[in-house]
Amino acid sequence: MPKRLTIFLSILGVSLLACEPVFAIGWQEILIVLALLVFLIGPPLFNLYRRWEKFKSDIKPKDKK
Repeated sequence: MPKRLTIFLSILGVSLLACEPVFAIGWQEILIVLALLVFLIGPPLFNLYRRWEKFKSDIKPKDKK
């Protein structure tokens, strides 16, 4: 392996180890995201469900002869 590549990879490895990001997400943040999803996505899904049920009830089977 060339010397310059070895130096580059070692510097890259050390910098990645030194600057390791830490993400801390607790249960409170998860609850906030879930509440937002329920309030934002819930009503359109409920309307879609009601329209689907109405559509299914309006379809009448054809008489077989």
